[in-house]
Amino acid sequence: MRGLYVHVPFCRSKCGYCDFASAPGTPADIDAYLDALAAESSLYDGLSGGFDTLYVGGGTPSLLSTAQLARLCGVIGTLTGPLAALRERTFEANPESMDAAKAALLKE
Repeated sequence: MRGLYVHVPFCRSKCGYCDFASAPGTPADIDAYLDALAAESSLYDGLSGGFDTLYVGGGTPSLLSTAQLARLCGVIGTLTGPLAALRERTFEANPESMDAAKAALLKE
């Protein structure tokens, strides 16, 4: 089986120690990224269900709004199948950008 890594390249500010592709982003930037991710994922329909682990990193994926996070999960689900069926799921988060609604969505 295979693992899927999804890079969310947005953060509040670029840290001096960070070597990852990331930059501050507006809600419009994040929406455009999600549009592009959905379009790209549609090119890989043949991989659907072919993953057993998922890692969502960045940047700061928890910076997404709850609605954007739900959309991200939907896009990822087109590649993985039901997220709950994955053997392992990992999501990078910073405490200051998490809230109860996001945590509940990720738990679901």
